[in-house]
Amino acid sequence: LKLAVSNAKNAYQTEVSLQSDREQLLEVLQEQLNLKNLPMRIECFDISNIGGRHAVGSMVSFYGGEPDTSAYRHFRIRTLEGADDYGMMYEVLMRRYQKKENLPDLIVVDGGKGQLGVALAALKELEIDKVDAVGLAKADPQLEGLGRPRIEKERDRVYLAGRKNPVYLASHKEALFLLQRVRDEAHRFAVSYYRKVKEKSDFHSVLDDIPGIGAVRKKEVLTHFQDMERIRKATMEELGQLPGIGKGVARKIYEYFREGE
Repeated sequence: LKLAVSNAKNAYQTEVSLQSDREQLLEVLQEQLNLKNLPMRIECFDISNIGGRHAVGSMVSFYGGEPDTSAYRHFRIRTLEGADDYGMMYEVLMRRYQKKENLPDLIVVDGGKGQLGVALAALKELEIDKVDAVGLAKADPQLEGLGRPRIEKERDRVYLAGRKNPVYLASHKEALFLLQRVRDEAHRFAVSYYRKVKEKSDFHSVLDDIPGIGAVRKKEVLTHFQDMERIRKATMEELGQLPGIGKGVARKIYEYFREGE
């Protein structure tokens, strides 16, 4: 019993110490970035797409310096086509904050002045003025000098509202590391969702768009004909001879590929 009590005391003291360290870290971040709020809850946003295709956005949430995975969110871009990362970021931010519920203390966007400007515009449009926003941009190789083998992460820079030049937190590495950790987690979350969406799209078949063609019938047709071009050229008789494909379904497939001819 005495050992159990001693272990409990040690665990409690360790947790209190860690909590104190986290709060001090957040206070340093507030001071160095001149934030209105102590950034207990931080939400970070990232956009993932290639050439505008399969565009998605992500939001991760950290509370007290630690991930709060229950508050993570994914977004499928709805209103834009083509490569427009600024427009995509604006859409995601508007959708997240339009109800003005459960607002964070600090919003971090992955990017520089441009993405920060988008965040500030969205907050202004929604008349939200009590939430801080910053942009975290990776080090610029051109600014660091050519020929260097690697760009130190300490040179990542933070853009603030109303300030022309970025802030460097190299002398406050733990605070910088927290922002980088939040940014990298948002990027990881966005990329993983992008890959999921892309994979689903890549495996989508034209047959999925034909009413009455379920997974079993789709597999039967693809297994028999092997490729879409052979299905396109198949006669109704050839389609109707497949197991599970009656005359009615065969006609749907046949007529689908000849619409507009």
